[in-house]
Formats: sequence, structure tokens, C-alpha cells
Amino acid sequence: MLRQENEELREKIANLASINEVLMVETRVLKAKQSGPKVIDLPSGKL
Repeated sequence: MLRQENEELREKIANLASINEVLMVETRVLKAKQSGPKVIDLPSGKL
């Protein structure tokens, strides 16, 4: 039972880490857009 719970928690952590990575990329893009019109978004290859 504990092993199954441990595995489920590890999967949830991996999912949250993935969401966090996407949010960090989106935040970087939004900050770049706010800083001025001369800034362009270059794809990082993470998505």
C-alpha cells in the first residue's frame, strides 16, 4: 500500500514539475512582451 502511494505521489510531483516548467516559460514570455516592442520571443525548444 505504501509503495503504491509513493508511486502516485511521485507521478503527481512529476506532473506539477511539468506544469511549473510551462508556467515559467509563459512568465518569461510575458515579461519579455512587457519590456518593450523590440523584444522578440525565441522558442526555447522546451514545449
